Amino acid sequence: MEQAFNDMIKTTKKNYCNNKDYDGLKEWRKVKFTFSETCEGYYWNDSMLDTEQYDELTEIILNDFPEKNNDGNVNQYNHFIRKIVMIPYEEDISERKILQLAYNIGQYKGYLKKNKVHDMFTKGFLSFETFVVEE
Repeated sequence: MEQAFNDMIKTTKKNYCNNKDYDGLKEWRKVKFTFSETCEGYYWNDSMLDTEQYDELTEIILNDFPEKNNDGNVNQYNHFIRKIVMIPYEEDISERKILQLAYNIGQYKGYLKKNKVHDMFTKGFLSFETFVVEE
């Protein structure tokens, strides 16, 4: 699973950077049903699921990272941050959700590279072990 997670990040980042008309949602819809809705032997990292942290993160995410800009268009940077943080809190673990998380991380990393944005916040944070633990 960890290799699939890392491969998804790498491939998605590359596709995001190399295609100026890349439509992440459209591409995800093409592949998401190939992944299982179960995931035996894995669970979300408990340190990511602390209720107090969840409440604080939810408030920060909802207030400081709006999904859309004032013009109504999706703010991609905020969208990726929201997905990366919220998937482990809001979704039951499954192969599909783990790889959706990786897909959003890949897009996020592609966004940073494509737009020449330096981001210290996520340095070393976006690893498989941060989010998923194997039994």
